[in-house]
Amino acid sequence: MRRHLPSCLVVVGLLLLGAYLLSYFWLRPPHIEIPPRRYPPDNAYEYYKFLADSVWNLSRADPQLRSLLNFGSGVSTDPAKYAYLRQGYEPILREYRRHLDKPSVVVLRYDLDYRSHELAGFREIIRIERALMDYELRHGSIQQALERFDSVVRFSQQIRNEGSLIHFLTGYAQIMMVAVPVAQHLPTFDQAALERVLATCRRYEQERVPLAEVMRTEYYQGVAAFKQLREGRYHPNPVDRQTGFSKIVGIMRIPLLRDAIYASGLREYDRYMQRAIAEIEKPHWQRKPIPAPEMHGLGGKLATIMIPEFDQLARVEAIEQTRMRLLGCAAAIRLHKLRTGRYPARLEELGLGEMILDPFTGQPFHYKVDSRKGFLLYSVGTDQKDDGGWRAMEGKLERGDIGVIPYSPRRNARGSIRAVPLGAPLWLR
Repeated sequence: MRRHLPSCLVVVGLLLLGAYLLSYFWLRPPHIEIPPRRYPPDNAYEYYKFLADSVWNLSRADPQLRSLLNFGSGVSTDPAKYAYLRQGYEPILREYRRHLDKPSVVVLRYDLDYRSHELAGFREIIRIERALMDYELRHGSIQQALERFDSVVRFSQQIRNEGSLIHFLTGYAQIMMVAVPVAQHLPTFDQAALERVLATCRRYEQERVPLAEVMRTEYYQGVAAFKQLREGRYHPNPVDRQTGFSKIVGIMRIPLLRDAIYASGLREYDRYMQRAIAEIEKPHWQRKPIPAPEMHGLGGKLATIMIPEFDQLARVEAIEQTRMRLLGCAAAIRLHKLRTGRYPARLEELGLGEMILDPFTGQPFHYKVDSRKGFLLYSVGTDQKDDGGWRAMEGKLERGDIGVIPYSPRRNARGSIRAVPLGAPLWLR
């Protein structure tokens, strides 16, 4: 027995050493440096935050102004309501436009508790612009309406730059809110108006904040969240308490488990996010679907909670870009007809560069000309199948093509939209 004692001790020592090394590497998280937020001098975003508070306070102080922002309030047809709305808000609208040429970087903290409260005010500003635009487009003040369109498109990128996903989605909602009425009135625009629309769409192509840039900010927010949880500096809010997230936070109060969950979760999160960002940096048509992560244990579950829905976000980015490109191309086609007396035979004749490319395919948009009907322009949409211009319903873009003018059919008597067929191809002149 004594002869084997040294050997047994060696074996036990090796086992203990192996267990120590295993636990060391298991509990050792990846080293990820979070770069500090850097803001330009005279950052326009600081002014926007102040104006967001101003417009929010004004809306609350004057219930009539607030009521005029409800769609269906009659602003688009009532001169008195339009005048009252414009008189109340125009000073604030002029003020935010003064800062559009300044550099803007979103002000935020990498902190689970941080809330960008100014976004509600930003949405209010755009609702005002949209209400005024609707009246102006109906009553012939086209250039004034298109000035608002241009300002909102520029503003949407200003509030996205180095922002998080919520900033990106707010910008998307802003663009959709003003692009739709412009597209609907495009067939009535004269040459000056078409030139203005085209200039705005060209600027959008140059200044567009890509989703990949936003995802890098979101990545660092997630890393900071892991560290905050490890340090016990986060207490779940009422929403979090209704999810599994709250339970994991509670378990992380146990020291040994806390370090294990933190290390394994952050490792899985980092690996998946880096892979996803690399995919999102590609053009949309080259991206491969990003499968849901297969993560195990509490660390993997925590990482899964932190990871956003990439494929859905990628579709949002492509839809926005498609809308703006279709609008710019349609304006250029009509300009070409007004200047030359004929429609271009091919989109390449317009000299628009990548603006003629369908974000879903990387190929030029589908374009047809008919001497009697005019021209047909469309994207194959999210399913990447050519349906001959038959349009998907707005908000239900899983099938069908995307045309210049969004397809929004009326609901039937029961209010159902489930069985709505695709919209017929829409030829423009």
